[in-house]
Amino acid sequence: MLPLPRLILTIQGFLLAFLLPGKTVFAQPERTLRGIVRNPEGNAVENAVLIFQPGGQPGWSDANGKFRLAWPPKAEMLLIGASGYLRDTLFPKEDSLSIILIPISGTGKEVTVTENKNPGQIDFRNASLNLQIDRTEMRKAACCNLSESFETSPLVDVSFPDPVSGIRQIQLMGLSGKYTGYSVENQLVKQGTAGSYYASLIPGPWLQSIQVQKGIAPAAAGPGLLAGQINSNYLKADTSDKLILNQFASQMGRLESNLVLPIRKSTAGGTALFLHGNASLMNMDVNQDGYRELPLGRQINGMLRSHHAMGSGGVLQLSLQTYLDERTGGDLKFNDRNPAGFNGFGFFSRVSGMELNGKAGKVFSGTEYLSAGIPWSAGWRQNEQLPGRNQLQLEEKWLHIDPVFQADIGKKGNGIKAGLNYSARQRQEKLRQAGGGPMRQFNIEEQSAGIFAEGSFILFPGFLLIAGNRIEHHNYYGWRYSPRLHIRFENTNGAVFRLAAGRSWHDPEIFAENLTYFYSGRVVEIIGKQNNLPYGLAPESGESMNFSLTQNYRILPGKGSILLEGFANRISRQVIADAETPGKLQFYNAENYGRSGGFAVQLDQKAGRKTSVRLAYRYAESWSAFAKGKLSQPLWSFHRAFAFIDFLPGRGYAINGGIQFHGQKRLYGGNEKSPAFPLINIQLSKEWKKHYEVSAGMENLLGYRQKVLINAPDQALSTEFDAARVWGPAFGRMLYLNFRLVL
Repeated sequence: MLPLPRLILTIQGFLLAFLLPGKTVFAQPERTLRGIVRNPEGNAVENAVLIFQPGGQPGWSDANGKFRLAWPPKAEMLLIGASGYLRDTLFPKEDSLSIILIPISGTGKEVTVTENKNPGQIDFRNASLNLQIDRTEMRKAACCNLSESFETSPLVDVSFPDPVSGIRQIQLMGLSGKYTGYSVENQLVKQGTAGSYYASLIPGPWLQSIQVQKGIAPAAAGPGLLAGQINSNYLKADTSDKLILNQFASQMGRLESNLVLPIRKSTAGGTALFLHGNASLMNMDVNQDGYRELPLGRQINGMLRSHHAMGSGGVLQLSLQTYLDERTGGDLKFNDRNPAGFNGFGFFSRVSGMELNGKAGKVFSGTEYLSAGIPWSAGWRQNEQLPGRNQLQLEEKWLHIDPVFQADIGKKGNGIKAGLNYSARQRQEKLRQAGGGPMRQFNIEEQSAGIFAEGSFILFPGFLLIAGNRIEHHNYYGWRYSPRLHIRFENTNGAVFRLAAGRSWHDPEIFAENLTYFYSGRVVEIIGKQNNLPYGLAPESGESMNFSLTQNYRILPGKGSILLEGFANRISRQVIADAETPGKLQFYNAENYGRSGGFAVQLDQKAGRKTSVRLAYRYAESWSAFAKGKLSQPLWSFHRAFAFIDFLPGRGYAINGGIQFHGQKRLYGGNEKSPAFPLINIQLSKEWKKHYEVSAGMENLLGYRQKVLINAPDQALSTEFDAARVWGPAFGRMLYLNFRLVL
């Protein structure tokens, strides 16, 4: 059998052969309406709903206002609507259409879309398996930041916060969080030195929506992203409400405040100020071992975002964000103002940074299907960690530029996307361990440049193929290529089959990616064999294949959808963080055995107008080649089940709740396993005229908790001390209250 990258290239070559000039073997007559939706100023209108009558299925415009809609044989009338705009009805004659929607003014009546997607529902339009989580979905749980936004999304795994730092890790398809990429407005960003802290730096109330793409991302997204990508869309500076204020409080002493304030708004764009602050004020020691279950801390976070339409199809977006996150944990007696004189295990961290991001784009005049853009980002970030007597300092500066060109080919919906990428990063990492000794320092200056090309082709009705490749050169790791293949097929009954496969690379950042392992007395050993590379370790590489089948249906008393997903990943070269040997934390390369695989099923069902239910089950194995042999990944549950119900009794009330079942997890250092356990969450909310909302809820209704959070708590200065073996919640029941004001 051919290796997966070579197999993908072979399939690409075979399929592209049918796209050469001349007759196409699979080509069949198909009628599709393509076009773009804009406002009178020429700005794209996103998420406009379009539906042919009679017999049509709804479609939506994308972030660039573009849409592609199947044209039923007997349909003549096209209905269009979007939030904030007057509805319109057209009778198109051609296969392409430019639509101008008029903003609501005076007594104009806003369109209400009744055939919209369910919040959190699978995006049927996308070639990849894409989960959509909007603001309505995020408000169904105690969501305070990105890492806490997936309580109602059973196909996304999030680790429990450790008792020292309180950070969480987002995981997809049985793989560590380092294989999941992040983007903002579809612009790739790196976790970098922030590690798992990164997700806590994106406040939930700032977000318009989240898209979770499962499976390897297309070539345009970047060379990594083996497990998938999480894209965050902030509230738009030119279309958001006048003011959004969100307040949160919990019985754990956590307080949070968020403000979104448009400070300039016009027909050509707008500017908005985003502010966030939180504080954890209570020393919590439920199990009475002398250590905090969660750290004290505070975060101050601010961002200025601006969007401006320059006319003639041009657009400019800019954002500036700065943040400071400080946490104090460990022993109840520890005072971060005098850490040097403390003989127990205390913890202090400070993550700070500044990021400037921009995007300039243009849709060329005379055509609606030719565009170019230049996304770029620059910034500085620092992560200081003082766990016990260890000291870890991480700092980075970066510049990324990714110009991209996109065009449609012909009249059948085919298109091409191509671009360049340049990245420069300066990293300085320092480690000093307990017991003295010199400071270990790693100065890493990375530069990479490359090119990508990606074609999308409709080979026959309902069949979309996206084939691409990415080639780049890294100053440490040399040349590397990343072929990607995505297939989407929709039959006449609306069933959608997807396949995603490709190769991916990941450059190791062993400290930032494994921070929780340092919350112990372990001695760090880096077993690198290539002295010319950072840490002496080779980069990671792997192959991924993901397939899914989705189907909408209607049974009494409402609509429903079902998702079946399967996946298989192989990491041909892996960087192992090995905590299996007592008292040691070892880093080394392993070859040809890192793998994960499994399947998932999710059912969404509406039971009338007021009730909806979501049921899911996920099975995922994950294995690596450790020095002791082939072992399953520690602290990973092979089995997870989920049930969620949402009830809208009327008068602005909403009641929702869910139960999650977590299977056993292997604890590192042997074959000991944690018990399986359930968690139940419930929430009641009340909304008044879409301006005020109050929510009250309880997490972990049954009060289940992990009673022993720290190994050898009375031996804080020994190598046996370990605060990273966390497999369950640290608290029992947790009450919270949330208030939201929208003007």
